[in-house]
Amino acid sequence: MLSELEVNLKRATGQELEAREQAQKLQLELSNLETENAQLRQSSASGSAGEGARPRRAGGVASGLDDGQATHLVDEIAKLKTAIDIIRRENILLKAEGLLGQMRAFPALPHAIESVPALDADEAKDNASSESDSSPQTPQGAVFQRPTTVQKKHLWRQLANLQASASVIDITQVKPGRGWQPLRRLPEAQMSEKLRMEERVVRNLKSYLE
Repeated sequence: MLSELEVNLKRATGQELEAREQAQKLQLELSNLETENAQLRQSSASGSAGEGARPRRAGGVASGLDDGQATHLVDEIAKLKTAIDIIRRENILLKAEGLLGQMRAFPALPHAIESVPALDADEAKDNASSESDSSPQTPQGAVFQRPTTVQKKHLWRQLANLQASASVIDITQVKPGRGWQPLRRLPEAQMSEKLRMEERVVRNLKSYLE
């Protein structure tokens, strides 16, 4: 896209320079013809009275040809000026399209993690009642079984791994140029997940040590 715009811009610029050169050449040729026309008029006016008919006819023919050429050159210059204006507008349009393409190539801003809204009192009661209904009921008289040594070692090992792991957030997953990214790839989501895992392991350890 950008390469095509650059090629079109260079082509339009070359056409503009060529049109300017042609306009300058035509303007110079017009000036020379006007000078020559003025000289012919002066020479025809200074001729003798007896021979004035033929020189006047020759001068009239010459001046008619010169006037026609001058009119033609003026029209050509006007056309060239119009062409230059069109090329300039085309260049402005191409530059605007190039800037628009560069703006579209900018990477999208990462979406902030939206906080979960707090539940209303009625909704909290409904959720609590539904959880109590769906959760298995502990029979009366049942003895609570404390965790075994294997489970404790497993929890301590998880906590040690979390603490020993590098506290570096992977931002290579966030690819530029895409408007949408999965939530789990965002750095904020990775940090929140790491903190949640640490809190869960610590909470389980505390409940087992009590």
